[in-house]
Amino acid sequence: FDTGLKKNILHYSFYCNQNITHLQQILKPFPIPKNIQPWIFDAIQVKSVKIDQLRGDIDLNDPDTVIKNISLIANFNQLTYTFDKNLPPIVSPNTTLILQHGILYIYPKEAVFSNQALQNSWLDIDLLSQHTKLTIHFISDLQLSGSLKQLLDYYGIKLPFTQVSSTTKTLLDLNLNLHNDHVDANGTLRVHHSTFAYNGANIDTQNGVIKLDNSKINIQQLTLIHNHEANISISGNIDVIKHKADLLFYPNTIKSQEAHNTLQLKSITKPLQYKETEFQSKLYIPASDWSYDHQLIHINQLTCNVDKKTKILQIPNTDIQDS
Repeated sequence: FDTGLKKNILHYSFYCNQNITHLQQILKPFPIPKNIQPWIFDAIQVKSVKIDQLRGDIDLNDPDTVIKNISLIANFNQLTYTFDKNLPPIVSPNTTLILQHGILYIYPKEAVFSNQALQNSWLDIDLLSQHTKLTIHFISDLQLSGSLKQLLDYYGIKLPFTQVSSTTKTLLDLNLNLHNDHVDANGTLRVHHSTFAYNGANIDTQNGVIKLDNSKINIQQLTLIHNHEANISISGNIDVIKHKADLLFYPNTIKSQEAHNTLQLKSITKPLQYKETEFQSKLYIPASDWSYDHQLIHINQLTCNVDKKTKILQIPNTDIQDS
């Protein structure tokens, strides 16, 4: 451990060629601000640490700048990082930690969050902001269910669906204010083939690109599939908190067979539109042509009320004409 003092500036550097089992004992002599100490001394648990670099300056007239002036590079063996006591920790067998310019970067390898592999995900903590901020950068194939959905729900990010099969290619930044638990979530979810549970029903999906801005969901593209009977493309917006939605449904195929009779969509003038507000939900169905038991029929446009809880359509009396 080398030190030098010049004009009230204490220069220091630390070197160690072996693993250290008590990181806190090394860092506690530094005048680390009290509001930051829990995120270093309490949140981080490790089996051992190898410090590759620890150096910096301490202004004896302004010791609160110690974090800004620390340069630390270390490798952690068997890291457990607890960012919230009410949630599972992030666990990694090997982790690189870098502290520079007041920002703590955590790069875990083979990390796991509640049995889900985090792959290329990483974290950073801005220790200099007025309210310490943690950002979890999810870069992984994750299933939007279980503890991950619990994590989002816990911080007020309410998704109206749960993934029950396959995974979602997740690029998601979760920004947590560690003083008041305020959270911002922004990112992109990409689905190849998967099944989601929504309103009590399992829905097969493919080719989905969904943008997430907190509880505002922008479906850029998504295809809904039901056996060989329906193939419908969907786009639009959902605001879960405000109970608002504006979705467009583009039927590619709709075909239903009962006994020897087949009902099949032949043409439709424009997409169906589903609009939901806090007080009501409606489905606007444009005029369309169908084939029923080898007979062509035309159905005029109609507006259906939708029960907000059950999502059951209330279909009004409608004119059906031979084409």
